[in-house]
Amino acid sequence: MIGNPHILSYDEAQKGIQWLALLLLGDASQWTTLVQANNLSPPYVTTDASQVYGPPAVDTVLSSSLSSGADTISYAGAPSNITMVYLTGVTANGIVAESAPIASYNGSTITLGKPLQNSYPAGSRLQFFSEYVVDYNVLLPGDVLFVPVESSAFTVTSGQQLVQVFGSDIADPVSFANGDIATVSGVATLNQRIRAVIQTALGSLPLHPDFGSRIADAIGQPSQSVKWAAILNQAMASLPEVQSVQNTSVTVDGDTVYVTATVIVDTTGDAIQLVNEAFNLVP
Repeated sequence: MIGNPHILSYDEAQKGIQWLALLLLGDASQWTTLVQANNLSPPYVTTDASQVYGPPAVDTVLSSSLSSGADTISYAGAPSNITMVYLTGVTANGIVAESAPIASYNGSTITLGKPLQNSYPAGSRLQFFSEYVVDYNVLLPGDVLFVPVESSAFTVTSGQQLVQVFGSDIADPVSFANGDIATVSGVATLNQRIRAVIQTALGSLPLHPDFGSRIADAIGQPSQSVKWAAILNQAMASLPEVQSVQNTSVTVDGDTVYVTATVIVDTTGDAIQLVNEAFNLVP
């Protein structure tokens, strides 16, 4: 891994590589750093799948809606040599798009090589692509962009400083200790905030629409898939006190995901280690 994985949204791909450098590195002039780290070719990022896969063999619309996690698409009359599908849809949360390899096609049903990350309403754009050789690397919405990581901060020298840095909060779930509501403090406060942001579905809080994760989109993916790390890294890094997240690994057991990661926070040079922290999957 060459950096923290970041899943491109449709809006980000539309705005281009310089805007992404400003968002992810804090400096639009650092766009060449993203290009070099990901071995990208012009136009670097795009919402036009034909710039990645060549001209589409079929360009149509969905006749019926598809749910997140779906792995088949009903369609008759496509060429037998199609190898890739690309979907674009308008939802309540904005425009979503993604590509998926085609595992098989029997003339009426397309079986995908991986389940869909997003839901798509009827009328969404549906494109099929055949084998097409391209000699450049351009990213689409849903693809992973690796972001180089650098960190610097002062070093915490005592446990008391950690308490001051991360503060305290009511324990979640709410419990009682010594006749009063139990609280957490220090690193336990940070761990609780990380748990909350991972287990909250992104967009589910009307007053805080940017708080949460897309962990439900990774359900069905192998635990070693970079999609897990990308989604978890983005969620944890969205907390204002978190500067970066590194070395993320995942083990999935039923409806529980166990996460190991190194979290660098703005207020300390000491890495905070998560080792097999258990999180319930968002339904």
